[in-house]
Amino acid sequence: MWAYLRGTYGGMSVTRLRHLTIKFDTYKKCHDQNIKQHLRVMSNMIAQLKSAGHVLSDEQQVQTVIRSLPNTWKHLKVNLTHNDNIKTFSDVARHVELEDECISVAKAASNAFVADSSGTKSSGFKRKKNWKRNGKNKETGEGPSKKKKKPNSKKGKRFFKKRDKSRDWISHTSNHLLCRET
Repeated sequence: MWAYLRGTYGGMSVTRLRHLTIKFDTYKKCHDQNIKQHLRVMSNMIAQLKSAGHVLSDEQQVQTVIRSLPNTWKHLKVNLTHNDNIKTFSDVARHVELEDECISVAKAASNAFVADSSGTKSSGFKRKKNWKRNGKNKETGEGPSKKKKKPNSKKGKRFFKKRDKSRDWISHTSNHLLCRET
C-alpha cells in the first residue's frame, strides 16, 4: 500500500520531470543575480532532477552551465568549451567564479583611477622662475631681479571676432515669417 501511495502522490510525474529538464536546459543567468546565486540555482535544479531519478552526466551539467552564461561572457564560454580539464559541475563553477572575481576587480580598479579635476589649485611645491643659487644672479652678484614687462604686451588678452548681427536679424525674421505661415 505504501508503495502505491508513494508512486501515486510522492513520486515525480512524467510532466513534472519534463518541466524540470526543460527548465534546466534553457536556464539563463538573470542580470540581477550574481554568479554564486546563479550557480546555486543550477545546483539545486541538478539535485531536484537527481532526486526525481533523472541523473545528468557530468558533460551535460558542464554544457548547460556554459550555455546559461550571459552573451557578454563569450570569451569564457569558448575557453570553457575547449578546455579538456573541465569535467564536472564543480570544475566549471570554480572557473566561472574566478572569472566573475576578475571582472569585479577590474571594474573596481578602473573606477579607482578616475580623478576629480574640478580644482584649479595644485598643492605641490612650485619653484620661482628666477630662482638662482643663493638667491643671487651669477652675472651681477645681485639678488633676483624681475623681468620688465613690455608696455604693449598682448599676453592674457583675448581677441574675438565681431559678430555680424545683421545675419542674426535676417535669420530671426525669416524664422518668424515661417512660423506665421504655418
